[in-house]
Amino acid sequence: MSLPLFLPCILLALLSSLNAQNSSSAINLNSTITAGSNSTWKSSSGDFEFGFYPLSNALFLVGIWFAKIPDTNRTLVWYRSPPVEPNSLIQLTSGGHLTLTHPNGTIAQTIDDGGDTATSAYMQDNGNFVMKDSNLRTVWESFNSPVNTLLPGQTLQTTQILYSKGRGASNYSTGDFMLQMQGDGNLVLKAHQWSDPAYWYTSTLTPGLSLVFNDTSASLFLANGTANIYTLTNSTPTPVKDYYHRATIDENGNFQQYAYHKRNGTKWQRVWRAIDDPCRVDAVCGIYGLCTSPDNESVNCDCIPGYVPLDQQDVSKGCHSSAVINYCAGSSMTKLNFKLQVFDDTDFQFYPDFARIVGVDLEGCKKSVMDDCNIIAATFNATTSTCAKKRVSLLNARKSSSSMGQKAILKVPISDDSSTSKVSNKKSFNDEVGSEDSDLVLLNWILRCMMSRILEQEMRHDSEVLDDFKRFEQMALVGLWCVHPNPALRPSMKQVMQMLEGTVEVGVPPLLYDQMMADQSL
Repeated sequence: MSLPLFLPCILLALLSSLNAQNSSSAINLNSTITAGSNSTWKSSSGDFEFGFYPLSNALFLVGIWFAKIPDTNRTLVWYRSPPVEPNSLIQLTSGGHLTLTHPNGTIAQTIDDGGDTATSAYMQDNGNFVMKDSNLRTVWESFNSPVNTLLPGQTLQTTQILYSKGRGASNYSTGDFMLQMQGDGNLVLKAHQWSDPAYWYTSTLTPGLSLVFNDTSASLFLANGTANIYTLTNSTPTPVKDYYHRATIDENGNFQQYAYHKRNGTKWQRVWRAIDDPCRVDAVCGIYGLCTSPDNESVNCDCIPGYVPLDQQDVSKGCHSSAVINYCAGSSMTKLNFKLQVFDDTDFQFYPDFARIVGVDLEGCKKSVMDDCNIIAATFNATTSTCAKKRVSLLNARKSSSSMGQKAILKVPISDDSSTSKVSNKKSFNDEVGSEDSDLVLLNWILRCMMSRILEQEMRHDSEVLDDFKRFEQMALVGLWCVHPNPALRPSMKQVMQMLEGTVEVGVPPLLYDQMMADQSL
């Protein structure tokens, strides 16, 4: 056979071989995975799996995870919440979309967001799940819909966001923190449910930057096109290909990079982290919560003295006063309802400070707090002889490596029967309707109904409300956030829209009831 005739035969054989490889690794239309069946879609290397990730509460989460790491360290790198029941179904439908279906056959969600249709899908060896059309053009990929983790080869584009998961092993709802690649080029960490500018940032004010996780060096850096503008990771374990790598914003708000040895690894080893003191994360322990971290690794939350948890099961949600005191009521008895307490190596970090006094000693700072009814706390710095006085609300109390040498001063409420009696003797809701304070009292009433879980019962005569009560309850909570007495805690319009759309979890505004009561004369 002549060479010109032989070459086409070789090319045809090669193409046939490639097509066979593609068809063997492709996920075809009408392919399904059932929750609880242990079936998954694996990458050709076996390093990653797509399917139903089992949770400790017997539910399943659609996700992608490292398949060869033992269960104790197995880590999700991408997921879609909420979790679903056993016998739920993932299907690459005949219509070319990836859907999640409940056991009763109803569609829970379209995972690929319902864009262009696909004819096949692939679980790639880099951890990216890709859907392609008949021309092998990518129509959807998990790398472009990040959740809380980046993998080598992945880029966080301008305006894209990573959200932390909720606290708890089985809680994969949207958490309290986010990593955002801002349009101005600044990479920031924020407590997004608060009016928080940022508690960590790169100050790289060059529009159009993106965060790159380089797949060759396993390093993180900010890039403008192909140019490295700002390096985050100083060093990574080598050889790079001998390790699994990931970068995750964790449930306590820190952004960290990890590596795990593929052959003899026993746990994820941290390579880099944005914040060395975990208690420097804003609102990590909620309002009136105290963060301690003796090892600079763990986060321990407790209430500051005189305060009790909003949720006994999760102190990190914040605390409220055990007694309602109006420090500016004008009565000489008011000072008997609290005591002044000093805490060593503790800081009440909340900007802006209400007032900063310079050239004072500890006793002068204590006297200034005692004499000012608008102040509930202060931080004294002996090195600079400054007294930073704080109004409500205290959001970032901490006792950790970054607060060493400072002293926190706090008015600690003292609960007694007389103060409780004063609160209970306030006018009732019916007495106040029609007065100039009716709006305030109405808000108090709504909040009391929510805290007592009787709001649905109170609205039982309104059929329109009962038809979609959860939506009504959500809107009521959003309203409470918007009228919070502390302006610093009110959400932005963007946050309000996210709350109403359901992309941000809406909780009970911290200390709203106590602050409303304290604003009124007892």
